[in-house]
Formats: sequence, C-alpha cells, structure tokens
Amino acid sequence: MYPFERLEKITERLKASGQIKIHEDARRFGVSKATLHRDLDLLERQGLLIKVRGGAVLRERLRVDTHFHNRRRTAVAEKQKIAAAAAAGIRDDTSIFLDHSSTVAYLAEALARRAFRNLIVVTNSLAVPGLLGNVLGIQTILTGGRVEPDFQALSGRWVIESFRSFNFHQVFVSCGAVTAEGFLTQTPFIHEILCEILNRSGVEINMLVDSSKFQKIATFRVAPLKAAAKLYTDAGVPKGIRERLQAAGVPLVVAS
Repeated sequence: MYPFERLEKITERLKASGQIKIHEDARRFGVSKATLHRDLDLLERQGLLIKVRGGAVLRERLRVDTHFHNRRRTAVAEKQKIAAAAAAGIRDDTSIFLDHSSTVAYLAEALARRAFRNLIVVTNSLAVPGLLGNVLGIQTILTGGRVEPDFQALSGRWVIESFRSFNFHQVFVSCGAVTAEGFLTQTPFIHEILCEILNRSGVEINMLVDSSKFQKIATFRVAPLKAAAKLYTDAGVPKGIRERLQAAGVPLVVAS
C-alpha cells in the first residue's frame, strides 16, 4: 500500500469511527506503530485530527454540540471573570493541572493571553491543547485515557496513573455542585478523577465554580469544602451562602 493510499484509509476510518487506535489499526493497515504515529502526526498538522495517548480522535467530531459546548455557552461572563482571577495566581516555572470543565477552558484562554517562560500544563481536556498548544512558554501535556466525547475529556485509569507521574504545584478544577457537605458531581468518571486529585497532599487545590453551582445538588460527593486552598466564584453567590462559607473558613475569592 502506498503512503497516500494508507492516509486515505486512515481518513476513512476516522470519519467512520471517530478515532484511531494505534495497537489495533497498525495491524489493520499493515504498518508498524511508528509509521502509523508519523501518519497521524501528518494528519494532525493538516487539522484533521487530534492525537491522544494510544491514538487519535477526529477533530470534526469535537465540534458537534455536546454537554461541554453547551456549558461553554452558559454563564460566560461569570466564568471569564473567575478564569481571570484564577489566572492571576498562576506562577511561572511551575507545573499545573487543568481539568476538562468549561470554566477551566476559559482559564486556558486567559493563560494564552499572559506571558510565561516555562509553564507546564497537564490536562485531561481535549479542548485545552487547542487553546494552549501553540502558546510560547507553555508546554501542554495530555494525560491520555478513554475519550468522553460529550465532555471533551479523557477518562479512566490512564488519567489516574498520570497523576502519580507528575508533581503539580497547582490544580484547577470544577465540579457540578457545591453544598455545605462539600463538592459534588453527577458523573462517575468525574467523581473518580476529582477524588484522586483533590485528595493529594502538598498540592494547592483551586476550585472554580460559577454561582449557579451553589443552587444545585448531585449524587456523588467528591471532597469536603476544606479540600480547596481557594474557591473561586462570581458575585452572583447569594450573600447568605457567602457568609456561611466564610464562617466555615472556606478561602473564597469572589471575582468581579
């Protein structure tokens, strides 16, 4: 098979299944894993796909209306203010983790507008590499994992194992709900990731939640409020809730 024929077949498979798996598809196309990696590199430069650990996903598939894209269109002004406040606290010459949430995606946009010499960003978000991948002074690393198309995220044991390979200075995450009981989520894979990262010792945990999250409930408890070194939110948080949080010693940063 000529290289151009193989690239056509890779493209056809991408459009049919939405992804390429190195181990399976190298055998399918009768090439080595290294050759398939080079083919995927070429197609990524052409804008057709995004490489992830173990393969690649179709870029077009990332543009459909998903839960992530819908969240990106809600409380935009509030999330941008939260992101700007959080970005101001990120130091150069450090390594940070950004999760796949829509609020943290706005944080990535804020980081792209700042100047860094050497900031390492590790993420399980499929959106963040597109926002930071070409920014001078920022090195972006994907955790790898199973693709969750509706959340534009990577999940599974690969994400968890990657946490043990990095020494993060700061972590920036979000969740589905905040109550007096702590941080909660409705989604099992998010629960797994947040429980792992929020219970690490010696890491500065920054929770980014817009004010609508304080009016919600969810099934899975992730961590108590005290797990966060800082809780970033917006001015829409009701005064009574804000006072209870401050009385409980929660380090609240209200972006305005």
